[in-house]
Amino acid sequence: MRIEQRRATVSLSLLKRASACLATAARDKKTPVLLGIIALAAYLRLWNIQHLFNAIHDYDEGVYSLGAHFISQGYMPYQDFMLTHPPLYNLVLASVYKIFSYDFFYGKYLSVALSLACIVLIYLVGKKMYHPTTGLAAAALFAVSPMMMYFGRRCVQESMGVLFIVAAAYFAFDFINTSKSNRLFFSGLFLGLAVATKYIFIPAAAAIIIAVILLSMSERFWQSIKVLGRPLLWVNYICIAAIFLAILMPLQWSLNLDIAIPFFNTMYPTAGNVAVAIFVFVLPLVIALALLGERFLFKEWWARIWEMRRSRDLWLLLAGTAVAFLAITGYFWVKTPQEFVYQTFLLQQNRPFIEFPSLVAMIRAAPASPYFLRMAFLPILLSMPLTLVILNRREFSKGDCFLSVAIIVSLVLCQGFYHLPRYYISLLPFFLLGMSSLISPLTANALSTKLQSFGPRIKASLLALGASFLLFLSLSIVLLTNYTGYDINWPWFSSNEEYVYTETIDYLETAGAEKVYAVNPIFAAMAPYLESTLAIDSFALLWLEETPSEQIIQDRIAEGVDYVVLDSWVRYWAYPYDKQARELTGAVRRNARLVKVISPDTLCSTEIYLLGAEAEGIFNGDFDHWVTDKGVTVPLGWNPVLVEGDGDLADISQAYKGDRTCVKLMVYENGEKEGELETTHAGIAQTIPFPEDKITVEVLAEVNTQALGRAAFGPSVNFLDDEGHSLIVGFSDRVDVETAFQSENGDRVLVVKPAELGQWSEHSIDLPAYWSQAGWPPHEELTMLMVISAHYQKPGAYAFCLAKAETEDEGTEAVR
Repeated sequence: MRIEQRRATVSLSLLKRASACLATAARDKKTPVLLGIIALAAYLRLWNIQHLFNAIHDYDEGVYSLGAHFISQGYMPYQDFMLTHPPLYNLVLASVYKIFSYDFFYGKYLSVALSLACIVLIYLVGKKMYHPTTGLAAAALFAVSPMMMYFGRRCVQESMGVLFIVAAAYFAFDFINTSKSNRLFFSGLFLGLAVATKYIFIPAAAAIIIAVILLSMSERFWQSIKVLGRPLLWVNYICIAAIFLAILMPLQWSLNLDIAIPFFNTMYPTAGNVAVAIFVFVLPLVIALALLGERFLFKEWWARIWEMRRSRDLWLLLAGTAVAFLAITGYFWVKTPQEFVYQTFLLQQNRPFIEFPSLVAMIRAAPASPYFLRMAFLPILLSMPLTLVILNRREFSKGDCFLSVAIIVSLVLCQGFYHLPRYYISLLPFFLLGMSSLISPLTANALSTKLQSFGPRIKASLLALGASFLLFLSLSIVLLTNYTGYDINWPWFSSNEEYVYTETIDYLETAGAEKVYAVNPIFAAMAPYLESTLAIDSFALLWLEETPSEQIIQDRIAEGVDYVVLDSWVRYWAYPYDKQARELTGAVRRNARLVKVISPDTLCSTEIYLLGAEAEGIFNGDFDHWVTDKGVTVPLGWNPVLVEGDGDLADISQAYKGDRTCVKLMVYENGEKEGELETTHAGIAQTIPFPEDKITVEVLAEVNTQALGRAAFGPSVNFLDDEGHSLIVGFSDRVDVETAFQSENGDRVLVVKPAELGQWSEHSIDLPAYWSQAGWPPHEELTMLMVISAHYQKPGAYAFCLAKAETEDEGTEAVR
């Protein structure tokens, strides 16, 4: 009876405290402002959330939502399907699906809720570090920040990880103010949860731990970090780094060293390049500090850090981190340890085109990057200048020290990640708090006065924060109205994917698809009634695991996949990803029949293939299916090749000539040589497997093919390998029998076949025989190019029509 009474008393006490907190918040004049900020943030994140899509941006959402769906169905991540990140986000999302049933949009709504919770927390952190005005400013900037808004409406891990990092910062700074050790354990728990969400939050976790260590020392020690803000230090650093860079450049040239030069070359993370980075970026800083006589940092400071290993508080923080991380991942360490480590860590080492340090890569990439990336780069690039401003404050507080350390450590550790802004996401809350800390406390009475009555410092901070708020808000609105990441000049980015998704899913459901492999998993994620293959992460398969494209498709056939969906995602990739993307496309087209093309008015068209069915022609080159590529409409599977100078014209179009539907290639050459450009070309090309049988083509030539120097003038079908060998098949009414010419160096063969000009004619090309006679080794793949060429010495307008291209054993027309 006493126990029940005590429980009732405790419950009543908790209710009273909760009621008191709510009453205090209701009376607080800042509460309506915070609620308004939350309302604005909610509007930005929820606006058109079910109707605004982009296939490139939606890829990750498809992977994570399907992964959570599989978990909710009882599948084991890392064992039954690939998951390249720690499991916490997918486990939480799987629980949502388990309770409410699967719906792709639940993942988006979860991110919205987490992002709005972040706004409340960052307000509390700013209030605790400085004052309520800082908290409100940080909440407002967070609400309208384009990156935070972008991730706050997507089914990805970032919003959850940021929430945990901000919560960890709140408890860590609460410990610094109150010395209550249990706060450190709670902070560690949230740090562990952040790392168990995604490894990109490791820099922020390390930053908070180091800030706590430093602020646990005497004021003399944590104040010493201000030396990093001295202008003379950075003047010395820049001069020394420039000297070291000037020394390195002639050494690389004279000694032929296999190293990259920062800012000039791509710095892959090799041992030599890491040594270069230390030589150019780290050693000058050490020397610059020594020149200032700051031996304090090298001796006593590091000695005090070493003494912290005996600190109970530090071990509480680390224990909380380990407990939370192992509580989430421990089962997988026991059940599938090799797969867990391989997929979440080792696979990431295979990510191509990583540059080190990534901040240098970002600076190099910024001028050539689209608008969205430039805007996203801005807070990252401004984080160091902001830190210098904070370090040079007259009254350097604990909050200043915490933010300075958090920004510096996060920025340094992020150098091991890719240079895309999302890998710096854990830095952004500290950056926003740092910006907000510049503002002085403002009371309701102060706000009611005129701006002229404020001091210069308050004016400057208000104007800076107001300008930042308006800039962020404007960018967020633009991003929502043009969900292409501001990349309006990139034609494969579009915002009409809702139509493409709907049409694709409707077709697959109507066709009775039993199991689908969507190269971009968003299609399967948007279709709750279609069964998807467990191999959903094409990016991981192709570029992280480096699985051969043919094996990917054969594995899908073996598991019973009957339909494959190719979309603009696979056509998006440029170097160094383009080769694998083309190979995967080719593998699909070799092993499947094209059954449907959904082509809106942009380049986000979708191709649907019946897997295992006999392909039609050479890589489904059916002229019934046309798509827009590089601004030119061409048959699906073929790439346009246009070369023209001033006054010249090259064109590709669909035509109907002599009862044949065909591709018409047309050129006009004005007869003037322009620099090194001697010819005008119009053509279509694609990669094909080296044929075992003859290739049949049906063509209509309007001008004779002839050799003219190193080039072939007129219409021709070319076959090229990657060693520079080319077979050129031309057509002429001036020969009665097939005639062949070989270049002196033996790398080119021109075969001229008899053909009546202005009439359709069918020709058989025994490619293996020609290749053998020329003494060239056969290759796995060739580039097939159908082209009309006009030389400046032969001016005029010429045309070349093509109606069919197929291997003779296929028995079907590839192109009509």
